[in-house]
Amino acid sequence: MMSAGRLCAADVTSGIKRLSYSTGRAVDLSGIFPPIATPFLEDESIAYDKLEENIKKWNKIPFKVHTTEIRTSVSPSSAVELNTTSALANYATEAGYVVQGSNGEYPFLTPAERVDMVKRVKALIPKDKLLISGSACESTRQTIEMTNAMAESGADAVLVLCPSYFKASMTLSALTEHFTSVADGSKVPVILYNMPANTGIDMTAPLITSLASHPNIIGLKDSGGDVRGCFLPLFPSCLLYTLKESLKQ
Repeated sequence: MMSAGRLCAADVTSGIKRLSYSTGRAVDLSGIFPPIATPFLEDESIAYDKLEENIKKWNKIPFKVHTTEIRTSVSPSSAVELNTTSALANYATEAGYVVQGSNGEYPFLTPAERVDMVKRVKALIPKDKLLISGSACESTRQTIEMTNAMAESGADAVLVLCPSYFKASMTLSALTEHFTSVADGSKVPVILYNMPANTGIDMTAPLITSLASHPNIIGLKDSGGDVRGCFLPLFPSCLLYTLKESLKQ
């Protein structure tokens, strides 16, 4: 599951949700976002009938994070106070879906299929659920074009990975310029996506810190980076919660 990332304790205990007004409207990205798999036919095209079946099943599942699960949360002191835990248990409910993340196997889709999937899934989910779509491409121009095509097809926010084919050229400066340009050109909020196991690039604390000030970059999905070593020291007054087993200790 993809759950909301960093939350300041004051936000949680007071019931205030993290919102983005960067695109002229409020986008609440708190809660749980199940990553949807892409079903394929034998000819490698999308099995849209199976996708529809899966979405309808997901729509019926009332995702809740129980108190015993939310206690895996990590604070700078590795302790979660009971009042904060209780607030989080009520706070972390299903907020929407993610398509074309790693589970969505987007590299195997054509550009037209990627946009069409967003349009189809948006039509199948309840109106009160948000849709986040992975829009990463290898070039900045292609990523901006894909991002806006997805936005026009119903995506409420996009998830953007690092370009990774030319790893040696992916310097701090190059990545900063890439993500800044994407965020500048995007019609919807951008969520950074750190997936070093697949990209071979681990987004560093200086990179994330520099990008965090951009008004259209509203979050980070971290899948395998050094959360404890990089992010907790950067945000000592905030609570980071995750369902990742390695962060229990």
